[in-house]
Amino acid sequence: MTDRPLSRSDSGEAPEKFGRYDLLEHLASGGMAKIYRASTNGNRSLIIKKILPDYSANEDFIKMFLEEAKISLALKHNNIVRVIDFGANEGTYYLAMEYVFGQDLGSLLKRSVEQKIHIPLDAACLIIMQCCRGLDYAHHFNDGFGNQVSIVHRDISPPNILISYNGEAKVLDFGIAKAVTAVSNKNTRSGILKGKFCYMSPEQAQGMELDRQSDVFSLGIVFHELLCSKSLFYTKDEIETLERVCKAKVNPPSKIRKGLPKELDRIVLKALKLKKSARYGSCGELADDIQAFLKKYYPRSDTRAVAKVTRLMFREDFDLRVPEIRKESWKDIFVSGGADTDLLLDRFVNVPSSPGIRHAANRNSEIGLLRRLLYDPKVNKKFVRSSIGLGSLLFVLCSGFYLWTTPYGSKFYEFGSKNWTSLIDQPGLVQIPENSSNTTDETRSSKPEMGSLLYWVNKGTDAEKVKDWPAALRAYDRALNINSFESSIEVKRQFVLIRMGRLEKPCAWFKSHTELELADRILAEALCYQGTDDITKAVYAFGDFLRKFPNDPRTAEVKSELDAILRSVK
Repeated sequence: MTDRPLSRSDSGEAPEKFGRYDLLEHLASGGMAKIYRASTNGNRSLIIKKILPDYSANEDFIKMFLEEAKISLALKHNNIVRVIDFGANEGTYYLAMEYVFGQDLGSLLKRSVEQKIHIPLDAACLIIMQCCRGLDYAHHFNDGFGNQVSIVHRDISPPNILISYNGEAKVLDFGIAKAVTAVSNKNTRSGILKGKFCYMSPEQAQGMELDRQSDVFSLGIVFHELLCSKSLFYTKDEIETLERVCKAKVNPPSKIRKGLPKELDRIVLKALKLKKSARYGSCGELADDIQAFLKKYYPRSDTRAVAKVTRLMFREDFDLRVPEIRKESWKDIFVSGGADTDLLLDRFVNVPSSPGIRHAANRNSEIGLLRRLLYDPKVNKKFVRSSIGLGSLLFVLCSGFYLWTTPYGSKFYEFGSKNWTSLIDQPGLVQIPENSSNTTDETRSSKPEMGSLLYWVNKGTDAEKVKDWPAALRAYDRALNINSFESSIEVKRQFVLIRMGRLEKPCAWFKSHTELELADRILAEALCYQGTDDITKAVYAFGDFLRKFPNDPRTAEVKSELDAILRSVK
């Protein structure tokens, strides 16, 4: 965030020493600890959590804190914040943990509410699925003797989930909540963590013995809030909040956020069942159901979706902090590409027939390597660069060898003039214009091969001109079967659905895909308002489009739409 305090290294001050650690920057203060960014002898950053004096002086707390810290030290999972060290320095107890370059989920939720933007559905599912994997690992953790430890987090809430700018979700503070709760049991009437009532399970709110299903319920609350951008049980009155938690009456997310698939309602509501027998038995079961949902509705989505939304929400903070983290050899997932084995790319794809929910993925079969190389923009960019580099090197080597073996240098130039064009214009790499609705007559005069991608795009465009919407829809579906990665074709397809009067799902599609061009989203919004007879908003949206995009090729069509609306009003 732009108001992030300067670190001591930034301001030129010498770092504060804390044992063998250099405290570089004070990040936050909580009810239990102060949190610092630190390093050891200028090496990689880590986090120091200094326990406040009130807790450090409490023998019961320290005893349980040390026991739980030993267990946390053994937890090694990509979705759990790693504890590196713990101990005491001059009477102050501390934890040293890995430094996560990102934000906590609570800040992400708050920012989404402030900006009135829903967190994308696939990103929300991926965050919760990763948390499930980390929690399931902890719940089934065995000690060095093969005995199950039965770890329960007890404090699953948005602030205790960190989201890195590479899209990783990591659960924080294993075991600490248990130590604090144990002390609270002796010093307060309630015996529970104040301020976290709204994320408790019913059994936790009633002071019952907890198991891993308690964490399932708490994570279900976080999932519901991620999808709806709204608190589930919170009220200003703590007693009322506890009553709501104990009753566990939950509305389906689709009732609050229109357009969510019913399958997602089933998953969330099962995680939030009052009776443990009806609830998911483990976080692993919840993760498996979310993964199956993602494979069906978002087969190409991966952690890069989470990284993208986190960076967009905190653009200033990311730009400010990325230079310092790059000094530590941080690898950007958008540059390194991530591990292909972790992608949910078209494995066991089962795309629903509903056109409004269909993602831009292969409709019929798994995508082969060749088609992925040619059409997937994430793979194609590297492939083209490597091909051009290798081709250029071979060309130079062959040309040098030719000149070396023959005295006729002029033959080289004759060879180059004949073959240079064929080297550059490789057949088969069909590029669709960024806004395929702007295809010019000059582009289309080449008469593409029948059945090719461009052929079906042209067919769809021609059908749109004569307002034959069913034919246009069929053409774009055929084009997407050839290249399922071309988002501009999917945009045209959704516009056709709106023109056909199928408003609900395509309108929701445009609202949820915030990465689309602003012109497309404003025009879709205007047409959706027009289709629902909300004339005032339609006129405003059409006018907004004309003001912001006067040079858009669709301006004349929009003007005629607007004139028709105004004439009908008169």
